[in-house]
Amino acid sequence: MTDTGFDATITANVLANYVPHLRRGAHSGDDVWCQRLLINDFGMVFRDAPSPEARRVLLAEEPDVIDARWDAFVGAYGEFLAHAADIPPPDWVYNPRRRLDELWIPGPTFEAEHEWRIATSPPQFAARNVAFPADHLLVDGVAVVLSPEEINRPPARRRR
Repeated sequence: MTDTGFDATITANVLANYVPHLRRGAHSGDDVWCQRLLINDFGMVFRDAPSPEARRVLLAEEPDVIDARWDAFVGAYGEFLAHAADIPPPDWVYNPRRRLDELWIPGPTFEAEHEWRIATSPPQFAARNVAFPADHLLVDGVAVVLSPEEINRPPARRRR
């Protein structure tokens, strides 16, 4: 246990600690590596966290801003995970720097699937102009959110 009362697995694996590693993939254009880092690695930690409070800790610290596209993705993913866990999203996810002016479809993709990616993006991604389908947010083949109805339910209230 750490002085925060959480297992070191939680405090060492906060989302903000993953973002510096995104720089490598973001600067080399390796979208697949970045997606795997966030969704598989961090997503597994988040999914397996022992309590709602542990999930809040995982999302609480604002990650560095490193790349406009990935900053928007991280904001969307943080809000998506909070919504999935039915906890209030941290304020940093609403930072205007975490929104894109133009649509981004993280690759690799085929042009024929662009409409599908746009249509199936969770609202947290669509609001930031990131087209990323909900079924790509699976962790080890298991959805963090159990159904489309849960994706579209009203979000938890923001803390003030």
